Amino acid sequence: YASPLIYDHAAVTSAYPARIATFATAIAGEMVVMQFLKTRLLTAEARQRRMAEVDPLTGLLNRRSFDMALQDVFAQRSSTAEAEGTSLVLFDFDGFKLINDLHGHPVGDAVLRAVAEAAQQVLRRGDRLARIGGDEFAVLADGAGPDGVVRLGRHCPSERRPYAHPRRRVSRPNRLVEGVHEARSEEHTSE
Repeated sequence: YASPLIYDHAAVTSAYPARIATFATAIAGEMVVMQFLKTRLLTAEARQRRMAEVDPLTGLLNRRSFDMALQDVFAQRSSTAEAEGTSLVLFDFDGFKLINDLHGHPVGDAVLRAVAEAAQQVLRRGDRLARIGGDEFAVLADGAGPDGVVRLGRHCPSERRPYAHPRRRVSRPNRLVEGVHEARSEEHTSE
């Protein structure tokens, strides 16, 4: 039994390297665990942000994200004096409920995904496409100008051709109805 009052300098100094190595190993382990937890947190945060901003069916912006994008464009427009306005194209299916009623929701979902893909193919880089309701879509084309609005309205999406599900024929041609508007920044109010 050793008395704590007896101090052995050699024994204490020879234990330093082992203690330092143990301490360094513990700190390195804590850093690895903290980095792992940080990565998991960032991944979960990105997943939650995506869930809050993206429509899960089509992969497009959802209504909330589209509204925020619209506010950002108008805020930017009010701070700059640009000649070209912002184009807004709204379109929806005429009689989409009938597709779901006759063919089922999986077919209706496939049709919505096909519309989203077709619309994305005619948009410019930087245009924002969103699913803002059940069968309602919106395109925000900043700086497209009057000619761009006409082009967007003419080509968005599919030029009214019928859609078919791979396993079922959708018997009724599905017409898309759109509304096109070009807004200038002076039209925007802060209400």
